[in-house]
Amino acid sequence: IDIAAKLERLNLLAHTVSRTRKREVQTDRVVREATVAKAEMTPVERELYQTITEGTREYAQKHDIKHGFLLATPQRMVASSPAALLQTWNDRELDRDALASLNENEASEETVAEKTAGLKQWLQSQVLPHFNAAELRAHDSKFAAFLQALKRFMTEDPAAKAIVFTTFRGTARYLVERLADENIKASLLMGGGEFDKEAIVSAFRDDKNRRLLVCTDVASEGVDLQFCRLVINYDLPWNPMRIEQRIGRIDRIGQQAKRILIWNFVHQNTIDARILDRLTARIGVFENTLGETEAILGHVRKLEDALLSAHLTAAEEARMLEATELAITNVQRKQEELEREAIQLVAHGQQLLAQIEAARGDGKTITRHDLTRYIEGYLRNAPGCQFAAVHGKEDTYNISLSPTLAAELDDYLRQENQLGKTALASGYNKPCRFTDKITDKAKPGEEIIHRFHPLVRFLSRKIENDAPHYPLYAAKIRAANIRPGTYALMARLANFSGVKEEEHLLAAAIALEHGTPLEARAAETLLNAIRQNGSDWQTAAIHIKAEQGVHAAAQCEDHLRAHYSTIKKEKERENKDRADLQIQLLNDHIHKKSEGFKNRIENHEAYAAQHENTPDGRRRLGMANAERRKMQEFLARMEVRREEILQKSWKFAAESREICTLLVEVV
Repeated sequence: IDIAAKLERLNLLAHTVSRTRKREVQTDRVVREATVAKAEMTPVERELYQTITEGTREYAQKHDIKHGFLLATPQRMVASSPAALLQTWNDRELDRDALASLNENEASEETVAEKTAGLKQWLQSQVLPHFNAAELRAHDSKFAAFLQALKRFMTEDPAAKAIVFTTFRGTARYLVERLADENIKASLLMGGGEFDKEAIVSAFRDDKNRRLLVCTDVASEGVDLQFCRLVINYDLPWNPMRIEQRIGRIDRIGQQAKRILIWNFVHQNTIDARILDRLTARIGVFENTLGETEAILGHVRKLEDALLSAHLTAAEEARMLEATELAITNVQRKQEELEREAIQLVAHGQQLLAQIEAARGDGKTITRHDLTRYIEGYLRNAPGCQFAAVHGKEDTYNISLSPTLAAELDDYLRQENQLGKTALASGYNKPCRFTDKITDKAKPGEEIIHRFHPLVRFLSRKIENDAPHYPLYAAKIRAANIRPGTYALMARLANFSGVKEEEHLLAAAIALEHGTPLEARAAETLLNAIRQNGSDWQTAAIHIKAEQGVHAAAQCEDHLRAHYSTIKKEKERENKDRADLQIQLLNDHIHKKSEGFKNRIENHEAYAAQHENTPDGRRRLGMANAERRKMQEFLARMEVRREEILQKSWKFAAESREICTLLVEVV
């Protein structure tokens, strides 16, 4: 157990990061059933697709554009919906939903606008005039397949709802319009301030006549749609992680269906269809969740750049897809190996959890009964105080404090900034219910008392400071899990402060008959048993020789001193490691934020230089100065934080104080 605890403490992020592994949540897992529908393009759709594809690649080579995502919009829009492409292409505004979804490299909006403006203009003048929007709308092969499947689903399950995903705002609007023509009501959710996400989702959930929600990837982030059981990918992101995020909107806690449906629509003989075969179906993205997001995403980015910016034959495309599939499969395989190896380390954490559960079972935690005895024991002996059980209400007592004690409690609350946390400082009678759970809610007219209640802390400090007190020195206990006999028992409380503050209760016990020490955990168990059920051993002086008791107590003190010294060294090392980690994380945060500030400043200043002496230029120069001030304020705050961490690292302190020294008879 000690080794397990040390291993757990080595993970300095364990208190911040909680990881649940896939293998731990397989029970009652929702089954994913994926279906792929490949629509055969009509001649006019095929011609548009080929023209856009070849034109995009030609433009990329001519202008030396290597980043595939800058070229993705026309290529992916025609794969999403040829009719929607022609219908919305004249919109001069950037499709910010698509930009956020496709721009995995996080280029600035200005960069995207600059790089794609020429391509967009070229396509508008050289390609699109040769095609008719009405003809593409009338011969929309993918929508026809989608509509046929959708009507069948709605007939088979008249109450079920579905969510339709698309990358593009134009496709989303087009689908809602076409569905309305078919007398199918669909809600629309896209990015931007004009869409109230919560209101739209709530209305969709509650309106029985609305069976579909059409939304873009960006708009769906953070949305819970577990009341749906069908996800429709009208177009497919090339990044498998985006697909997983879409499915995750309905495959989440609260999903009542045992089986959820995932429909995927693509056009036959397109790059999207081949990617679907290689990078989604074969690596199981529809049926299983994925790991190692960044590693997989890196391979997808390289593939996207190559496919969109180079002239590749069908064979070359196939080889590249196969290589990417193999790379992603290797990432998954390595992840599975790490998961298997991690089982041994996880076992240590589970062992600690088992120890905690055992401690609860043995009564090693402070319960409401302990608190009741503690407060009752003090108040019944304090003049002018009342502590009386409320008839018919379990664990509930009428408590009132004397004017003197109430005034002292009020002073304590002011010093600790806890005014208003309890009504007992008024001196009035108050029904108080004792509870084990700090999250319990008070019923009307009552107050909750748990282990963190101000009265508990106040009385603890008062008892500690008031003198004299007469400690118990001999106790008798019936403990089923401790061997009967006579023991010397000593307990000390160790306090460690620095980057983190901790308290450790240390206990040592020696059997007087043969001088054998109990294990540390057995000594703790004995101490806890005395706390719960011990009684005075009034004849101890008759049965135990003074020299024998003093010698055993000295042995206990030696054991505790050695134990305290070992823990102190460990805590000092942990304090330094924890400080080093926090400084490293702080430096990483500073670097990342500073780069963002610098990039925004450079973009604003470059724009201002190009548009000198114009309102826009002056506005962007002002924005650059504002960003510079923000960066300076941020860096100043971070330096203060760094100094706080260093101060805590240097000021590590440790102390211990005696809790009790006892002679114990176990019967």
